[in-house]
Amino acid sequence: MKKVLFIGSSDKSKVLLNLINVVSNTGLKSLHIDGSTSSYLNHVVPDIGGKLNKIEFSGFDCALNHRTLNEVKTAGYDYVQVETDSSTFLKGASLKEFDHIYIITSFDRSDLSKTKALVDEIIAAQEKATYLMKLIIHPYVSTHMDEDYVYDFLNNDYILRSDDFYTFEFNELDYLRAVENSHSEKVNLKKYSRGYRKTLESLISDIEPTSSKEVASAFSKARRG
Repeated sequence: MKKVLFIGSSDKSKVLLNLINVVSNTGLKSLHIDGSTSSYLNHVVPDIGGKLNKIEFSGFDCALNHRTLNEVKTAGYDYVQVETDSSTFLKGASLKEFDHIYIITSFDRSDLSKTKALVDEIIAAQEKATYLMKLIIHPYVSTHMDEDYVYDFLNNDYILRSDDFYTFEFNELDYLRAVENSHSEKVNLKKYSRGYRKTLESLISDIEPTSSKEVASAFSKARRG
C-alpha cells in the first residue's frame, strides 16, 4: 500500500480529488480520507446526508466523518491519501507510516501562519526525528517568495527540506472548472489548463503509485471524464 499525507490550512481538496481520480484510473483500489475541519466532501459527494463514513465517488472510495485517522479502515487498498488541517485528526498516528508527506499552502500570510501552527502541533506529538516534507503551493502567484521562504517561515528543525516544489498557478479557468465539477458532483480533468495538468502529473510521478506508462494512460482517461 502507498500511503500519502497532505497537511495544511489552505484549500486543497479540489486538487487532491483530481489527483486520486487519476490514480484510480490506473486500476489501483484507492481511498481518499477527509480529515479536514471543513469537511469539503460532505458538500460535493452526492447523497451523503452527513452520516456515512465511506462512499464510492468517481471511481475511488472516500472516508469521511471520522474523528481520527486510526478509526479509518485502510486494509485492502493499493493507494491511500489523507488530507487534514487538524492535528487532532492525526492523534495516535505516526508520520513514519506515510511514504510521502506534503505541506499545502499559499503564500498568503494567514495560510502560512495557520499551516505553521498546524505543522508544529503535529510534529510536537511525534517521535523526535526529522521528517521529509515537500511543498505544494496552491494557488501560486509570482512574488518575491519561494520555497526557501516558506521553509524559513515554518522554521521547524524537524522538517527535512526537499528541492521538490510543486506550484499550481492561479488560473481563472481552472477555478471555474473546479467549481463546475463540484456542482456536477463528479471529478475529471476536462478543460483544466496545461500548466495545471503538468504540475499534477509531476506530483503523481513523485508519489509513484505505479508505472509512468500506466499513469499516462490514466491521465487520458481522466481528461475524457
